[in-house]
Amino acid sequence: MISEFISGIDAYGRAGKYYFKPFAVKYILLSGLLSLVFFLVLMGVIFQWGDNLGLSIIGLFTDGDLADWLSKLIRAVSVVLLWTIVVFIFKYLVIIIIAPIMSILSEKVEQLETGKPLDLKLSIWDQLYLMLRGLRLALSNIGRELTLTFILLLLSLIPGFIIFTTPMIFVVQAYYAGFGNLDLFMERHFDVKGSRAFVGRHKAASVANGAVFLALLLIPFVGAFLAPAISTMAATVTGVELLEKDDFS
Repeated sequence: MISEFISGIDAYGRAGKYYFKPFAVKYILLSGLLSLVFFLVLMGVIFQWGDNLGLSIIGLFTDGDLADWLSKLIRAVSVVLLWTIVVFIFKYLVIIIIAPIMSILSEKVEQLETGKPLDLKLSIWDQLYLMLRGLRLALSNIGRELTLTFILLLLSLIPGFIIFTTPMIFVVQAYYAGFGNLDLFMERHFDVKGSRAFVGRHKAASVANGAVFLALLLIPFVGAFLAPAISTMAATVTGVELLEKDDFS
């Protein structure tokens, strides 16, 4: 599992040979502009709303010592909560809205990695099926991720627990972010059930890909611009490698 995690991180380096290829630059620019707009809008709306809500909650408490303690707790939890919301919404917007662009990018990387042309001249109905398939998987993952994140956020309210729940929330976010990136490769090989089983066998690779994706988002502006395309290419490199050695493929 550790070696698979390291390999998933290293895939970003191995995919570097594609980053400046003409076909990749085109998709990086297109997806990057869309992603950056989505991210900035989300940051502005959610953090503005969150600040007002946090101040309102703190204002309910008039006792000096209690208000001071609660304000520190609420601010600490709100930072985790707001960032979780921004990243949560952003990655699923990316999956749903710019997935067709990332799917083509993933296909081109797979062709170069395997050296085999992919005869994927899809009809309109095939393309519609893939879009509905991606939406179905995204909605399913949203429910699962929300449940786990909500439980962890509730535990964060227990004094001292935020030290443990914050990294656990990050792991959950990373797992599902990596899942979404890997599925852009897996959609050409598995149905939804098969994709879930594949990631289930390679959780460490999914977490590794998603962890770098989330880390990139910490870089102002540049991260939101580059993360979707860079992570898609890395996920495809990982997916090709795992599929070749997967006994269940």
